[in-house]
Amino acid sequence: MLEIIIGLCGATLLKALHIIGTKIMANLINAKKEKKPTKKALMQEIAGTTDLFNVASLERTNVDNLIVILDLVNKGAK
Repeated sequence: MLEIIIGLCGATLLKALHIIGTKIMANLINAKKEKKPTKKALMQEIAGTTDLFNVASLERTNVDNLIVILDLVNKGAK
């Protein structure tokens, strides 16, 4: 009798864990990703803030570096 009760509790616990796991996975899959600004928009903002950079050279750098450059330019402009 005790084995049956323990078995039922275990099955209920497994179902509950499955439901929780499914909800967590759904949240991870459907999580909205932060969109990065485009390279063109970043370059325009940098060029509008300062003329210290060679635009042709900036065109060859990646978006992550442009974000850092813009942050440095904005901090220096204050």
